[in-house]
Formats: sequence, structure tokens, C-alpha cells
Amino acid sequence: MGPAQFLVAFLYGLLEFIYGAFMIIHDKAVGIYHKETSTRMRLFEEQQARGELQLKFQTICALFDDQSTKLNDCERLNEKLKHTVKSLEEPKKLLEAQLYRLQTSLTRREGHDGVQETTINNLKTTNKSFKGRVERRDRKIEELREASVKLKEQNDLLKIGNEQKRLAIVELQPIQTLHFADDAKRDYVELCDKVLEWVEELCMPISNSDVLRTQSIQHARENQGAVNEFATRVSSITDVHRASQFEDVDEEIIAAVIMRYLWESIFSTTLCNSMPDAVDVLKKIEDSITNHIHPKPRNIEINGWRARAYHGLISHPDMQQRRIQTVQRLSSQLARWLGFAKCDMTEDQFASSISKAIVEPAMTLHEQFLTQFSHYRLKMDPRFRTDERFSGEMTDLEGIDLYDIADNNRHLILDRLDPKPQVGDIREKLHVVFSLLPALVLTRIDIKGHESEQFITKERLLVAWNPDEKKVAQPRTWIYDILSTIGNTQHQA
Repeated sequence: MGPAQFLVAFLYGLLEFIYGAFMIIHDKAVGIYHKETSTRMRLFEEQQARGELQLKFQTICALFDDQSTKLNDCERLNEKLKHTVKSLEEPKKLLEAQLYRLQTSLTRREGHDGVQETTINNLKTTNKSFKGRVERRDRKIEELREASVKLKEQNDLLKIGNEQKRLAIVELQPIQTLHFADDAKRDYVELCDKVLEWVEELCMPISNSDVLRTQSIQHARENQGAVNEFATRVSSITDVHRASQFEDVDEEIIAAVIMRYLWESIFSTTLCNSMPDAVDVLKKIEDSITNHIHPKPRNIEINGWRARAYHGLISHPDMQQRRIQTVQRLSSQLARWLGFAKCDMTEDQFASSISKAIVEPAMTLHEQFLTQFSHYRLKMDPRFRTDERFSGEMTDLEGIDLYDIADNNRHLILDRLDPKPQVGDIREKLHVVFSLLPALVLTRIDIKGHESEQFITKERLLVAWNPDEKKVAQPRTWIYDILSTIGNTQHQA
């Protein structure tokens, strides 16, 4: 073999070797590729399976949460059902008891099945009818509730509108102390209540203590001058003077004396006559405006001028100083008359108490009345005489509030008595004692000059209903003993 052939054979062998190696490498590479591809496919399938598992897990979790919520709802519903069952236990027991009684009754009356069946049917019908009535009542209550809410809303709106109108009227008026009829009624009733409460606090210790009562009578004996003035004052008020024969009217007598004094010294005057010259000038100017000016101003203009004039006079420093002196004078006079009842208070303390509780509020109310466009005044019906049977008509009692001293001063409303008394019964059984509080009357003058009278409060009249049965007359009262210390001839008469 030559070199050329050897070389060719070598190269051919080398190529076979390289081809064999290449095939081996190719087979390994293909194996590796298939292995990696298989691994990747397996991983991809595992990831896909894992994703499906996660999705299923989330679905299961959502279903679990939903089931938990439903379980909680079921538990709450179960609790409600338990409460409902508990609340129904008592009706159940009652129904079982009724059923037992029915069964017992049915057992005892086996021979009357037809009657029992009819009774049961009647009970069922009655039960249905009762349920229907209950349902109608519930609907009616609900309708009334809704109507009440609507009425309350309307009332609130009306109150707001009324207050706005009230403020608008006040802003249009030249006087800051504008009074409406409701304000006047409230303030006058408040004054009367203050007087009655003060007298009650004054008399209560003496009424509950024989020692204080004896000291009071002894004080009256030692101060004949002051007691004589009080006795003269009582005697000058005919109806109050005669009332001392009745039982348990000591407080009412003192309160009546105080109210008559306030009426006479304050409300029947113009500023308690403390500045008569100024008041006289104002009245002459008002008379000139009313009768001598042409064209004549409207009544509302004249009333407005008068109100503004008195408002200015009351606000003047001189008038304020005289007002202080007037309050002190009136308080001292009442303190002197009632000194027998002051117990442990000094004269200054007693007068100060009267001033604060009685005289000062009365002066303030009087000034408010003077500065209004309308006229306010106190009034009593003079037709009623003490210790006499009522002899008038029913219409005579329309402006009167009756209080029965024979029944612990209870408000006596004749129309509410059972049986309702006729005029003859009233004339026979109603005895007049005395008038305790005067009525408050408002007099208005319209644009045409016509006057109209309106009762703001009624007169309070003390009476005794059927006194012969209740034995009212008992002359030995505390006030009677006080007046008797001076041997007052008028009182004894």
C-alpha cells in the first residue's frame, strides 16, 4: 500500500471516527433535548396543575367564607328563634292550660259533642274577631302616631312663625316692654302666686306651733296701735271682715288684705301718686290730643303717645328715686300691719321680705301695664255678699273661679259635680265667703273708638258648698284671736 492510499484510508477512518463521535454527541444532545423538553413539559403541567389547585383552593375558601357567613346568620337566626320560643313559652303554657281545660271539658261532656263543637267554633270565631280588632287597633295607633308626628311638625312651624311675627311686632313698636295678653296673664298669675306662697310660708310655723301662736297673740297685745290699724283695715273690707267666722281662712284673709292694699295703693293709681304734677300734665296733654286737635289722631296713635310718655316718665332718674321710696313706704306699712306674724325676723328683715316678694313685683307689673297700648285693670264683682246664699243666675258665675273652703280650698267646678246641680240647688247650697283675688281685665279700643272688655284672668271667690253638712263655721280662728286682742267693736259686730 502506497502513501497515498494510506492517507486516504487514514482520512476515511478519521471521518468515520468523527462521524461516529458526532452521532454519539448528536444522540446525547437529542436525549438531553428530549429530557429537558420532557422536564419542561412536566414543569409546565405541574405549574398548570398548581394554578388549577390554587383556583380550586380559592373557590373552596370563598365557599367556606360564604358558608361561615351563612352559619353566623343561622346562629343569629337561631338566637332569635330561641328568644321567640322563650317569649312564646308563656302563651304556649296558657294555650296548653286552655287546651287541657277544653280537653277536660270535652271529656266530661262526651254526650254533648255537638254543643262542644259549636262552642269551639264560637271560640275560634271570637279569636279571629279579636285578632281582627287588635290588628285594626294597631293600624289605628300607627295612624295616630303618624298624625301626631305631622301635627308636632306643624306646631313647631307655627311656633317659629308666631315667634317671627312676635319679634317683628316688637321691632315695630317704640317701647321695649311690649306686653301681650298672654304675658300679662302670666305675670299677674305669678304675682298672685307669690303673694299666696309668701303668706303660706309666713303662717305655716304659727299654724303648726301653739307656742308661736301664743307669742303672736302676745305681740298683738303689746302693739295695740299696729294691730288696731290692721283691724281697721280688715273691717273696711266688708267681705273679708265677715269671713273671720269661718274655719281655716287665716292665710286667705291675710292674702286678701295684701291684694286689696296692692290694688288700692298701686294698681288703682298712676305710679302710686309719686309724681302727681307730671302725671297731671300728661293727662291734660292726652285730653287735648283726644278732644281738641283736628283732625283727631287715631286711637292707636293716642295710646302709643301715652305709652311712650309713661315709659319716659318711669325711666327718669327722679322717678326712679321716688319709686324706691314708694316701695319702702308700702312695704313698711304692710310690715307694720302684719308684725304679729313675723316670728323671729327683725322689722327690717320682715319689711325687706315683703318688698322683695310682693311690693316690688307689683310695682313692676303696674309699670308694665302703664306702658302698653291697651288698658289693664283689676276688677271684682260687687254682687256677691259674704255669708249669704248665692241668689243670682248661672251666667253670673261665668267670670268667677270658685274655691270651696269646706273642701280644703279645692277648685269647685259646678258642671263636674255628680249629679250636676240646677240653679235651685246652687242657690240653696252655695254660700259666699269672700273674694280672694281680683280678676285682670283688658280693655281694648279699636280704630273706630269702640271699647271691648276681655277677662284675662277670672276672679277667685272663696265659697262654702253645702256648709250645713260640713260644719264650716268655727269662730275661734287665729286671726279672730288677733283682732279680739283690741276688743275692736267693728270686729265684734
